[in-house]
Amino acid sequence: MTRDEIRSKVMQIAGEVFELEPEELQGDKHIIDELGATSVMRLEFIVMLERGFGLQFVPEEIEVAQNLDEVVGVVETFVRRKAS
Repeated sequence: MTRDEIRSKVMQIAGEVFELEPEELQGDKHIIDELGATSVMRLEFIVMLERGFGLQFVPEEIEVAQNLDEVVGVVETFVRRKAS
């Protein structure tokens, strides 16, 4: 899976969970402060990412991601680990 494919899937899941249109999903926007995610929404986002990518995140690694670009990076790392 390429980084672009991962990014596309992360953005799709983020749009569903945070109830945002694609143009509102900018990678550098802070998930809580700028995208308006509540702690419950953020937890749902993590669960949906795990299901969508077939992963089990280490909480400390995914929770440090503050924006969608960072989430893409964390997911990419986990996808690569799983593939090797």
